[in-house]
Amino acid sequence: IFAGIVQESVINASESVETAFQSRSQIKEYSGFLGRQLKLNDFASTLLTSLVIPAGDDSGEYIIISCQIGDGISAVINKDNSVKLMGEPDSGDFSGETDFLTSPQMKNKDNLQSRTRISKSPAGLLLVMTDGVADDYFPNNTQLLRLCCDLILNGIIPDFFKKSGNDSVPDNIPEPVGYPCINDKSKNIPL
Repeated sequence: IFAGIVQESVINASESVETAFQSRSQIKEYSGFLGRQLKLNDFASTLLTSLVIPAGDDSGEYIIISCQIGDGISAVINKDNSVKLMGEPDSGDFSGETDFLTSPQMKNKDNLQSRTRISKSPAGLLLVMTDGVADDYFPNNTQLLRLCCDLILNGIIPDFFKKSGNDSVPDNIPEPVGYPCINDKSKNIPL
């Protein structure tokens, strides 16, 4: 039932984008600014949506339902330091190639079911982010724990590991990944 609600929200979002396109395509200022008629692809966007529900028992677990359209990442950081990816970014033959909310298949329930993930876990944090942020923490299954620890160490989020019986930030933080500096390729910058 809850997965159906999440999938229906994607269909509603897709229809809302189409409605916005149709209403704006009648406004001359838009076509005048662009120098052409608006196209539905001008409204192409990604959508990552999640529903988090307490499991309803004393386990401290949550039921998490996520559906992902396009790039980005949805992931759960559990209180036991494990990472569970709740979606997969779209990919195609070329970098940046993705399916968007405006794609016709986003109204197809079978397609949306294949994009839906359901988890029951002792979640401490749900991360939902655009590909512009997620790309910096690749590969996601190891580097998202580093992001979580960065957020804790910088005081952006509370240290939920303490509440789970662990001492604090996990000892198994992944090593930094090095990238060549844009201006000086001989320098390696750890992230």
